[in-house]
Amino acid sequence: MIHTKICRSTKSHHLKPYNNSIENVNILVAEDQEFNLLLLKTILEKAKAKVSSAKNGVEVLDFFFDKKEVDIVLMDLNMPKMDGYETIQQLKKLAPEMPIIVQTANAMTGEMEKCLDLGADDYIAKPIDQTELILKIAKLVNKEVLIN
Repeated sequence: MIHTKICRSTKSHHLKPYNNSIENVNILVAEDQEFNLLLLKTILEKAKAKVSSAKNGVEVLDFFFDKKEVDIVLMDLNMPKMDGYETIQQLKKLAPEMPIIVQTANAMTGEMEKCLDLGADDYIAKPIDQTELILKIAKLVNKEVLIN
């Protein structure tokens, strides 16, 4: 499978080689559990991403009101003050194009569809698979197109 990125010009479409790097990607991790936050930060920083964190949905929205640089959000669902479901809806009103990946231990039937219906762009179940997480982030941030 070849990874490519489509670049649009006024005359034609070009295919550029694509890699799965998340180096220098600004990632906001919304997670209230310290162990999970530390694990995610370790995985992402090892991949050379720039990681910020929020412990609840209110802090996530404050990040955007303060106009801090964010390329993608990893959203836990079970957080205090404002849960992930409400935060997704509010965030998509503020920044409709912001990619959101839900990361949760609630891997119940229908949960992924509910999150996608609310505006999330992807979903990953805990425990987190490092490779899968990095590929999902790279895909959303780089607008990857896969060609067989």
